[in-house]
Amino acid sequence: NMEFHTTPLTVEGNVIFNGTINSNHYFEDSPITVQGAPVEGLLQANEFVCITAIRSGVTINSGSIDFNDDTCLIATDSPVVVNLGSVAFSDTSLLNLTTSVSTLEINDGDFELQDSTEFFIAPLSTIDVFAGNFLVTDFVQVDLNQVDTFVGGNALFADQTRLHMSNADLTVDGGNFDTNTDADIQFRDGQVSVFGGSFTTTANVNMEFHTTPLTVEGNVIFN
Repeated sequence: NMEFHTTPLTVEGNVIFNGTINSNHYFEDSPITVQGAPVEGLLQANEFVCITAIRSGVTINSGSIDFNDDTCLIATDSPVVVNLGSVAFSDTSLLNLTTSVSTLEINDGDFELQDSTEFFIAPLSTIDVFAGNFLVTDFVQVDLNQVDTFVGGNALFADQTRLHMSNADLTVDGGNFDTNTDADIQFRDGQVSVFGGSFTTTANVNMEFHTTPLTVEGNVIFN
């Protein structure tokens, strides 16, 4: 276990946490910055590692975040920003953005949640995926209450995933919104907009709109 208190961590390369059960790392007032250039950098957690960031923003430049195998990132008053890279959580991992300050911004990369990953985000926070895709697959539940979401690419919810949004807007600009294979989708008291792409459902999707206008500058296909 490692603790950083008022001690910024800046790395030009990779930061990799490998652990066993109860491997906990704690950052308080200690921003994490990974500078990937000229080679792509990586912030990675493997096998039961849990990272807690309090007032410690996580910034990845020219690199990605990859958490897998029962790992977790818990961010309190800590924005997560990734430039020129993706964010991926898989294999029953956890991403918990506990306060509205803990926003998620990805520039030119994807946001991927898969394989029974858990995702929590506080009301009044935001998710912005600029020039990238928001991909949710394989038994993941996403509940967004007062969390406006922008996707500058494709949004996919598939394989028994759930998206429930309330009092929040979803904007997909330059890609498709696609749901398939037993997805459960619900929108309440918000707005859904798709620009430059299609809105499609395939293979036994349950979808509900409640007081939520749907605007599509493209095709709407219900299968």
